[in-house]
Amino acid sequence: MAVRSRAHKRIAVRSPEYASARQHCERGALARYCILRIERDPGEHEAWIVNIAPTASGYSSHITVHDHDVIIEDQGTGHDGALAVSHMQDPFNGGNFSATQATINATVTENCTFCHGDGKVLNVKAVHGIQ
Repeated sequence: MAVRSRAHKRIAVRSPEYASARQHCERGALARYCILRIERDPGEHEAWIVNIAPTASGYSSHITVHDHDVIIEDQGTGHDGALAVSHMQDPFNGGNFSATQATINATVTENCTFCHGDGKVLNVKAVHGIQ
């Protein structure tokens, strides 16, 4: 539980006022899940601010990362939060939003790279134009 509560303090997820509580919750869970995965190797950053707004085909986001004196900003678009959460929590894919990081490290096999890894059909870098 400590990992989750610390993540809520460091990771601010903001939705537009017209977003439902469910949308805010789902997108917040997805953002924190992704951020905690990003931070596995390099470690925690001081703070994240994630602004998420629905679009016709999914959502757009603006992300700001604070790490001591460094501020990094980026923006992009993606799939609908509920659809993405459902996809990640599929039994084959292995995502689990309610588990602690220690539990995930010890017991869960995430299969994201099966489709989204380097050289795969849905490589994240290629699909989103990341160099």
